[in-house]
Formats: sequence, C-alpha cells, structure tokens
Amino acid sequence: MKTHLEKIGSLGAVIAAAACPVCFPKLALIGALFGLGALGAYESQLFIAAQILVVVAVLGHALAYLQQPYSADCTSCPPRR
Repeated sequence: MKTHLEKIGSLGAVIAAAACPVCFPKLALIGALFGLGALGAYESQLFIAAQILVVVAVLGHALAYLQQPYSADCTSCPPRR
C-alpha cells in the first residue's frame, strides 16, 4: 500500500508543479500543448485536489518510515517510540 501512496504523491507533486506556470514555464508550455488551459475554470477545485495529494504523499512517506526495519544492534540509532 505504501508504494501506491508514494506514487500517487509523486503524481501530486507533478500536478502541483504544473499548477505554478511562473515557477515551471516548460510545464506550462506542455500543458498548453495538451489543451489543459481549458481547465482554468476549475482552478479552485484543482488547487484543493493538489493539496489533498500532498497530504496523501506525506501519509505515504510516514507509513514507509514506520515500516522500516529496526535493527537492535544499532547503538547510534535514536530509540523509536
């Protein structure tokens, strides 16, 4: 499940980057080539969707961190709670 969450979060990062054409002008150019400029009317809904995808990405990374194996012989590792 964690790999699916991480992949969805990566897609969310690309969508968030594409939502900022000033920061990433080449992504804006590609979006215009594919006709994504017509989605401008749904900008507020896409903004909320991008925020939800960021939350999903953070949850995926947190689950991946919690599922890491913990080595008992690691003396320099901080204790896990």
